[in-house]
Amino acid sequence: MIEASELNAILRPWLGEAFLSEFKEDLAQMAVRMRLCVRGEESFEELFSWLDDKLLMGVRNRTRAKMVIRLDSGYEVRLRVSDFSQMADELMYCVFCRLKRTHMTFETLNEYSLRHSSLSSLRALYVDFQEFLTGEERKVIKRVITGNYPLFRWAAWLDTESGM
Repeated sequence: MIEASELNAILRPWLGEAFLSEFKEDLAQMAVRMRLCVRGEESFEELFSWLDDKLLMGVRNRTRAKMVIRLDSGYEVRLRVSDFSQMADELMYCVFCRLKRTHMTFETLNEYSLRHSSLSSLRALYVDFQEFLTGEERKVIKRVITGNYPLFRWAAWLDTESGM
């Protein structure tokens, strides 16, 4: 089950613990909506859009539209609109990795990954749904990931040493 604490851990590098301590109710709401998506009661597109808006408006409202956050390191950063889409995509992996491993789910996730710029959907296909991919398809997904996304977003989970 998706919990607010898991979302907190994902967002902490982006928003810092101080900000997230004021964002707990929002995280709980996000976790509820994400659980609905896992159960198929909400589409990936609807959830992503809602998460993106919830994050953007939550930061905007709490920073009085300045969009400046103090990170755990003590540094202050100004968040860009594109940062919220990346954060929402990172959160989407919590949904994707919990989906039932069926061919129909694989097809739905694969279709989503083709229509949307989503590293998390590619990660789920590569890591969690690999039994549905050929070796060549895994290589293509890996090339797409390494060629289009910054290293910090995939270095922890993508095996760059092997041919796969």
